[in-house]
Amino acid sequence: MPYRRRRRSSSSTHSSSHSSYGQSPGTTEPGKSFFNWSRPVWSTRLAYRVIVFFLGVWVGAIVLMTVAVPRSFSSIDSVMANPPREAARMIQRLGPIQARALLRYQIAEANRLTYAAWGWIQLGLGLGLFLLSLFATRSRIVPLAISGIMAALAAVMNFVMIPRLATISRNLELQPTTTTVRDIDHFAFLNRGFSAYEAGIVMLGLVLLFFLFKRSEAGALASQHSHAESKTVEKA
Repeated sequence: MPYRRRRRSSSSTHSSSHSSYGQSPGTTEPGKSFFNWSRPVWSTRLAYRVIVFFLGVWVGAIVLMTVAVPRSFSSIDSVMANPPREAARMIQRLGPIQARALLRYQIAEANRLTYAAWGWIQLGLGLGLFLLSLFATRSRIVPLAISGIMAALAAVMNFVMIPRLATISRNLELQPTTTTVRDIDHFAFLNRGFSAYEAGIVMLGLVLLFFLFKRSEAGALASQHSHAESKTVEKA
């Protein structure tokens, strides 16, 4: 009988030590990052929510840029077909061909500035996603690799593709008579590569979301199982 009483006190001490270290299910169970640094469960959940938010903003902005930016050139036809009174006078002075070229250059320059800003925004989202996955979550190697690849794609687009596209497109707009077929092919190649990179980021983002939801579901099941075990131990 004293031996059984001593075992009960040891069990209660063990459970209290688990509670003090934050291992009670569903509330303060610590997670570990890629470097095995302990994290409270609320911190890990907050990091997952921020990652999902970043992914939603990133993918949504890519879809918006893909749809909105190319359609901006269609506004030239509407302005030329039915211009306001003041614009009609300017078009008459310049001539329809020169006016159309000027409007096209202005829209193209606005799009270049938009893409330049978007490149830095993508780079910030990619780095934030990778750092959160590395330090603030319990992500395994596959989600961590996916977020790293997404950040690398964003860096290549920001530092290589967007500046090259801006330079070539500006030359095409300013010097159409000296444009060669090679310049047009090069611009088309970079444009297709840019679209392929954006599509790759969207696909990788969806895969990363799948892993995050799978991880969250597995964590919820493990928490329920641990909670059921703790109830069984308390009844015993």
